[in-house]
Amino acid sequence: MQTLEFVQKDEILYNYILLPYNPIEFTEHSVIRDILLKSGITNNLKTDKNERLRISNLLYKSLEKTPLYTPINELIKDLRNKIGLNQTVWGIKNINGKVELELYFYRHLQHSIMEFDAILDILSKYFLVERLTFDENLPFTMFSFDIAENMKIENANIYFSKYYEESFHSWSYKLSAKKIEFENHYEVYTQPNYYQIPEKILSSPFVNSETTISEILLPQLMNCSLIFLATKRNRNGIYYQGISINQFIVFLRKFQYPKELIKFVELYRNQLNYILFDIGFDYSIIDNKLDFGKSGFYGTF
Repeated sequence: MQTLEFVQKDEILYNYILLPYNPIEFTEHSVIRDILLKSGITNNLKTDKNERLRISNLLYKSLEKTPLYTPINELIKDLRNKIGLNQTVWGIKNINGKVELELYFYRHLQHSIMEFDAILDILSKYFLVERLTFDENLPFTMFSFDIAENMKIENANIYFSKYYEESFHSWSYKLSAKKIEFENHYEVYTQPNYYQIPEKILSSPFVNSETTISEILLPQLMNCSLIFLATKRNRNGIYYQGISINQFIVFLRKFQYPKELIKFVELYRNQLNYILFDIGFDYSIIDNKLDFGKSGFYGTF
């Protein structure tokens, strides 16, 4: 079993867009504490700060029975030495019951270090990497790589972003050795603007007239800091940023993550309850029914 990793003193926490955040503190005046108490949940209101588990433990647990486990352990050491602790964002994807991994590299904190070719060279030490070329002088803000169990990296995802009239937008392209094609568009909503989300979700052919908004805009997850809506080529997606440990467990159960992972999170609830979790899922209409074929949760290492 993987040795557990603990948060060190003065360690900075980052969310899935690599922005720092303050951990949840369960004090007598904590808003989240009040919510938990009203919900009858009292078994995770105390956490020893010296025993906080890093969110990276969930990455190890998710991959421990896959071929990716051993190379990822070595890759993490390599990337931490190259770009620092908690500067790589990872996503564990549940795609129709199959685990896949995506690694994201944001450029806003260390622009000179987060070089496309340099990261690709590191990845090529552990995986079969298609030689991909891209103009690094373009103003892209982030890039990522999908890593499947076949140990191959055949594509890269290139992201651009910009604020338009106080609204944040991001869009991505899939890069292969042969072509570049448009992939996704993302738009962020803050809590005062959540009321705009239902109309945007329902204005799409990826739902039908029988779809209820609560099937996508899940009430259990609405107490979050931000919501991203993604417009994709073959489906749409929604991402919830900054949810609690209890909301995260609801998500894992609803989208049928492995029982071993859910048991791990429940077992170490007290050591993980300081984290603001980030999750998302895609949806589309298949055979005239709403289908959730892909979901994911995110962290850093």
